[in-house]
Amino acid sequence: MFRLLLVLGLGALIAWGVSVQRDPYRTALPLEVADLSPLAPQLGKLPAADRELVLGYLERSHGDVLPAKFADPDEPLTARTFAEAIKLQKQFLDKQAGLMAKLKAREAEREAALAPLRAALDISLVKREIVPLGELVGQPLMAPSARAKAALGGSNERPIMVSTYRLQNNSNAVGIQSLTANVRIRKAGSDRYALGELSSCYITHNRPIRSGESSEIRCANTNRAASEADRAYLAMPLDDLVIDWEPQRIRFNDGQELVAND
Repeated sequence: MFRLLLVLGLGALIAWGVSVQRDPYRTALPLEVADLSPLAPQLGKLPAADRELVLGYLERSHGDVLPAKFADPDEPLTARTFAEAIKLQKQFLDKQAGLMAKLKAREAEREAALAPLRAALDISLVKREIVPLGELVGQPLMAPSARAKAALGGSNERPIMVSTYRLQNNSNAVGIQSLTANVRIRKAGSDRYALGELSSCYITHNRPIRSGESSEIRCANTNRAASEADRAYLAMPLDDLVIDWEPQRIRFNDGQELVAND
């Protein structure tokens, strides 16, 4: 009887070991993730959703493994197996979804605050050009940011990227006395808040714009010469450009103001 029980116990242990070995969720994560082909058989045994979670985790971790006490509590990279990677990646994606929902809610509030200002004052990009610095002397220019100034200096032959915008007063029978605004140009399909804008301008306009009329402004960063990125922007068709128009304050001739508070 003892020998029979021993044989049965050993058989069960072997069967358990085989099942563990065949369980793809117990697969150890690699330390090198440049080539994942050795993991292909184990990954192939996972459902598609779990496989994507493992791959997503490896893309984030780059193969790094930290002890729990040293890991970032918000984004711990402590997984050593497929099962642990799947769990941590699910938690990461759930957190990202929550943050994205909050971001979209704030964005909706921001867009609602900007809507009355955009309805009163529209903008369009009417011209892009690269001109010698000397041609800009004596002309009013807007700078890319509120802190920057369009100070002209250096060689008169230095090429400068200049964008010209048209401000259109769409308010009903009310003239605009002054305004401040931000405008950015980015490539269509790009993230609105990602770095790498094609052009930007901080506008402070203190000349009246009568109802139904428009005024043109020029924006340039005169502190640097036009780059290859500027030349690529110059060559892009208008359909490939997106204008992010954010008027901050509009003062009308009758003393009323529209303000978009951040």
